[in-house]
Amino acid sequence: MRTGEVLGHWYAGNDKLIPVYEGGPEFAHTIDLVAWKGLTGPVEKDVVLVSACLGGCPTRYDGTARYDPAIARLARRYVLVFACPESLGGLPIPHLPSEIEPGRNGDHVVGGVAQVLTKIGDDVTEPYMRGSLQTLAVAKAVGARTAVLMDRSPACGPKNIHDGTFKGKVVPGRGVAATLLERNNIEVLTVEDITRLLED
Repeated sequence: MRTGEVLGHWYAGNDKLIPVYEGGPEFAHTIDLVAWKGLTGPVEKDVVLVSACLGGCPTRYDGTARYDPAIARLARRYVLVFACPESLGGLPIPHLPSEIEPGRNGDHVVGGVAQVLTKIGDDVTEPYMRGSLQTLAVAKAVGARTAVLMDRSPACGPKNIHDGTFKGKVVPGRGVAATLLERNNIEVLTVEDITRLLED
């Protein structure tokens, strides 16, 4: 059982939310969206959507997390809801690494003129789109107007993504979920932008 203060809740699908601590999620205390809204009561703090891996949830393609201590600082001022577009899209954990095809970005995928491909060439565009749409739905359901997402991700990348060659090269561009969120007037930031959210 995890101890300490709850950073936020991981939306794991089907209106199921799991409390997340600095040490990771606590699966034994799952609640639903209605119960979560009851816990938060009249929301005096703004809600921020956060990539689940940044909160310590093991949702990355290789089954790991990418916890960032800045998230704990963010949790003191905002209500955090964690989400992972890849998991919400039905991709297993772990799964093969994926990148948007070369020369394209999330805008092209959302526009239907580009694919998300695995390292061996399998087309995973559909689960990326499905999970990104679900992430947008979660953001709207919890009233998030800001999202802090994992950069370089083909789903979450707010500013940068890998170039589609699987050689570790990074190029400017947004991921699929980041594109959908921004198109729906939800501000998308990187972890490096958290300082601005903490300013008075």
